Amino acid sequence: MRTIKFRGKKSQGDWVYGFFTYCERSPWIGEQTGDGQLRFTPVDETTIGQSTNLTDEGNLTVFEGDIVRCCSKDSLYFTEDGLFWAYVIRWDTCISGWNAFPIHHPEMSGEEFDEAVQQLGGTITWPNHSVIENMNHYRIIGNVTDNKDYIKDYKYYRES
Repeated sequence: MRTIKFRGKKSQGDWVYGFFTYCERSPWIGEQTGDGQLRFTPVDETTIGQSTNLTDEGNLTVFEGDIVRCCSKDSLYFTEDGLFWAYVIRWDTCISGWNAFPIHHPEMSGEEFDEAVQQLGGTITWPNHSVIENMNHYRIIGNVTDNKDYIKDYKYYRES
């Protein structure tokens, strides 16, 4: 049976991992301690992310809201100049599954990013499910909570 795991950030800024629940209209993450007891921690609702049950190339669990980057030079999506170098992992209601939403290079304007897509013949689709299918070619480089600078100017990204 699949374990559904979540993470969220405490007000002190530390991540906690476990199952998600609401108590008195506040979000909490429950985790089992070493002695078998349950410990509940209140978390910031905007930081909660569900595990995708996928792992990156370093065997780290990928969570909703993680930012991943291609690390395989064999991949279609790897380029030396950084084009298409990062994706945000989110639930995609169109496919009822996890998907990767691209983030352009931080030094590229949105117009430059769109132009680059056109130069490639518009063959890159948004979002990009092949990232999910090939997660072993990607590495977690951050998340939308701790790395807001990656997504601030990203016109395709939307908060869920």
